[in-house]
Amino acid sequence: MFSLYGSIFSKAIRIILAYALNPIFDIRSIWLAQGMGWIAGYAFVMARFLSGHWKKKGVKFDDKFAEIEDSNIDIEDLKDFDKDKLKCRR
Repeated sequence: MFSLYGSIFSKAIRIILAYALNPIFDIRSIWLAQGMGWIAGYAFVMARFLSGHWKKKGVKFDDKFAEIEDSNIDIEDLKDFDKDKLKCRR
């Protein structure tokens, strides 16, 4: 969801800067605004990343969604459900 906000922020910066810089740089203002919008969008997303708030969001895992630790397990081994072969990320 936050990447959506970053995209909207970047697009808004591009439009505003292209309009504001048009009297000075004419048609080149579009290309300047494009680069500045990318930089602003990058800064917006990096601020979220460096804040660490994204670490608090996640998916809850139950035993039925557990990840199998050993990838070489046959289907016959899964019929005899052994909880020691399962590893759950939390």
